Amino acid sequence: DHTSEQLTELLLNQSAKRLVASYLEELVAQRLAEGLARDAGVAEGTSFGKLDRKTRNRLVETIKRWSLGGVRAVPLEKGEVVAGGVSLDEVDPQTMASRKVRGLYLCGEVLDVAGPVGGYNLQAAWATGFVAGESAAASLDTEA
Repeated sequence: DHTSEQLTELLLNQSAKRLVASYLEELVAQRLAEGLARDAGVAEGTSFGKLDRKTRNRLVETIKRWSLGGVRAVPLEKGEVVAGGVSLDEVDPQTMASRKVRGLYLCGEVLDVAGPVGGYNLQAAWATGFVAGESAAASLDTEA
């Protein structure tokens, strides 16, 4: 957590040709960086060399006071999923065993599965979890 003075110094030390957005994207995700720049009044495509003192100070103030909000619970029916994870091509659907790592069973949000909101993702997590668990237990029986 930098002071306003330290943050100003960091901004002043950036290359004149460097885009403000590219620096902000090192601090936060791209979409957040865009919002941060917009809130500070920094035009898209602005380089540090074109940033006047007033705008630079406003950017520092915006970075210091910008709040992303807190984490809070949401009702189940409003829940969302995050896509990404292990490709289904890398998993045996009959056992949920990894095709790359022997003895590794995958399920739920570890997998690259994202259905529509409405319980589909929960069902996928439960079903793959059941299959993975049963398969892992069965593999222990055959190894003994």
